Amino acid sequence: MKIDPELKIRSMSAEELLAFILRYLRQKEIYTVITVDEVDYYLKCARSTDVIYDLTRMNEVFFGEPINVLGLIFIARDPEWREMLDPAERSSLGRIIVNFKPYTKEQVYDILEYRAREAFVPGAVSSEVLEYVAEVTAEHANSDIRFALDVLYYAGNLAENQGSEKVSLDHVRAVLGDLEPSITSEDIITLNGDEKYVLMALALELKTSERAFVDLEDVWETYREVCEQYGVKPVGRRRFSELLHSLYVKGIIDTRGLKVGISSVPVEKLSRFLDYIIGRLREEI
Repeated sequence: MKIDPELKIRSMSAEELLAFILRYLRQKEIYTVITVDEVDYYLKCARSTDVIYDLTRMNEVFFGEPINVLGLIFIARDPEWREMLDPAERSSLGRIIVNFKPYTKEQVYDILEYRAREAFVPGAVSSEVLEYVAEVTAEHANSDIRFALDVLYYAGNLAENQGSEKVSLDHVRAVLGDLEPSITSEDIITLNGDEKYVLMALALELKTSERAFVDLEDVWETYREVCEQYGVKPVGRRRFSELLHSLYVKGIIDTRGLKVGISSVPVEKLSRFLDYIIGRLREEI
């Protein structure tokens, strides 16, 4: 317990515990602020609002005696949690509400950078990896820091299990693919021939550059090299752009202005699978 780690509070009812804590604070001349995190989740699970009633009436536990609680803070994700309370509880709770906006990408990055310094050896996590996780978190996970930390944690575990000294973008992509799978082997197989070659070019360019997103011009140049390698005629620039847009609409690739990337599958694994599929396709011709 944060008030005193040595405090013994077993075998007490909620009412007895509250009275004991208030008496203890006064005896030890300790002043505190009580914070209840995830109160909306608690109320949904407990299906009772007794905790709100008891905490907002702490000054009535010992009538006429002061309490050493300076303030009471409830933290909730759902702003509608107050609707679960009856009018008397809402009245005693008061109407001092502070709304926090979701973290920006830059704020997510700052938090990840700090945590990475604490959890990883120096140089194990690059700024490119942190920026990528921050961007994905801000855009697809409503800036949920827990999601970002989970991605970084599991990517680190994956890197360690593979014997890698650094967390790579592909480690992050593998974790994202497990957390939010959006590309299946069937999705790749059902792409038309031109789409497969364009996707192969993007995967190879991402793999070579070791960046989260790459310029369209670089993908175009790699695409022409891929076509030459497989002995097929490349499409024109306009058709190339249409194919990229088709891959984006199908949820296969991501775009950032004039840059493109892949977030749901490791590009190393994707390039090998595409090479296999294209090889089979050519054998059937």
